[in-house]
Amino acid sequence: MDLSQTLGGPIPADCDRLPLAPIERFLLRNDQPAHPMVFRVLLRFDGPLQEDCLTKAFGLAISRQPLLTSIVQGTGQQAVWQRCKQLPQLLWQPAGRTADEVVQTPIESMSLAEAPGIRCRIWPVADESGKGIVILLEIHHACSDGQGARQLIAEWFGLYQQLIQNEMLQLPALTYAQLQDRAHYRTPTPPIGTWEGLRNLYLTVRGRTARLPEQFPQSPRPDFIHEHVYSVEETAGLRQNLKHRSLSINDVGLATAFSSFQHCFPHVTRKGYITVMHPVDLRWPSDLRTPACNRVGVSFLRLKQRDCLDESQLLHRIRNEMQYIKRRYVGAEFLRGLAAAEKLPGGIDRIQGWGWFVPSLQFTCLGDTTRALYYRFNQVEGVINFGGLKLHRISGFMQLGPFLPISVAACETNQKLSLTARISSRHLTHQDAQEFFSTYVNRFSATGGIQS
Repeated sequence: MDLSQTLGGPIPADCDRLPLAPIERFLLRNDQPAHPMVFRVLLRFDGPLQEDCLTKAFGLAISRQPLLTSIVQGTGQQAVWQRCKQLPQLLWQPAGRTADEVVQTPIESMSLAEAPGIRCRIWPVADESGKGIVILLEIHHACSDGQGARQLIAEWFGLYQQLIQNEMLQLPALTYAQLQDRAHYRTPTPPIGTWEGLRNLYLTVRGRTARLPEQFPQSPRPDFIHEHVYSVEETAGLRQNLKHRSLSINDVGLATAFSSFQHCFPHVTRKGYITVMHPVDLRWPSDLRTPACNRVGVSFLRLKQRDCLDESQLLHRIRNEMQYIKRRYVGAEFLRGLAAAEKLPGGIDRIQGWGWFVPSLQFTCLGDTTRALYYRFNQVEGVINFGGLKLHRISGFMQLGPFLPISVAACETNQKLSLTARISSRHLTHQDAQEFFSTYVNRFSATGGIQS
């Protein structure tokens, strides 16, 4: 079988050396061992596994992704992605750890000068859910955003399904030419003018941002990792409730980020604006077949403590602001500003020194990986089932940037929703981190109308 033809054809030679985009250089610039720009996707499966098929499917899926199979050569604006001849491999781990113990595995840094920015480890586990596996897929954000990881996972398990069913291996062709234009973003209609842009900038940088101090700058402890998984019944109730109220999980997650921060740290929020950094997907339908890369924008939502006290008004305000951000494609403005600042000597250094874009915390809403456009995963009684290997959940743990103390995420998986947090041990104690996440989960449940 000619796999290069079956799986959409070979990768063009011009993808062997791709210049880094401004956002990729920015992420590498801020990558430090204490706060690696690495995010994690956890996949939990129950049931029997065909290990050889999973390994083969991973190799075929990753071979289609130039940025996930490249290292960085050079520095600054001369840096390029150089494709490697050796593909990343699955790292099979010994048995003996529980799923909860695997979840707490520290997220370690990656050197993109030495190896591609992807690490995938698999543990066999056995607990109250039964025997299965836990997969920790970790990706350096300079290589790809969460949607790119979602694409890789969908292709990986789409191929696994074809392999275990002895089907002809097929994947849609990817449009590699779009990797050359990944740093270019569409202009909204009508375009954002000078005065609108200045207004948005003023609203983003005015006043003081409420920030948690670094209490333990030399802390040797890794980031605290937390996860809460809602049941099938709770998730169904949440979705029905939000549909009735014309709200989204993203709206509730953002509102809860504001209310939880002001509740847990009132002494900090009295001193300035609570600022939530919120990644925004910038993909258009024409981008759906672009290989994994960064097509994510950044928005900054800012509120005073007093604006976070009334839940109804807070949700209404968040909803209106998110509609404006999506309609006006505002998430791309930060990236355009980043590209412009790079052209000025010391431009990036000055902006970071001013602290304009250092938020109080981050919230990310991750899409449902199982709702893949090109794959129809088998479902048995509503559960995705690969020949007996049943998908339990997928959870995403997003990166902590410089000076960022808290990163919260919501992730849907077929019938379940999970909330996660990655909290800096340099800013909070273990107890404070637990209290914040507990507050976040309780307030999210109350705001979303989840009945336990």
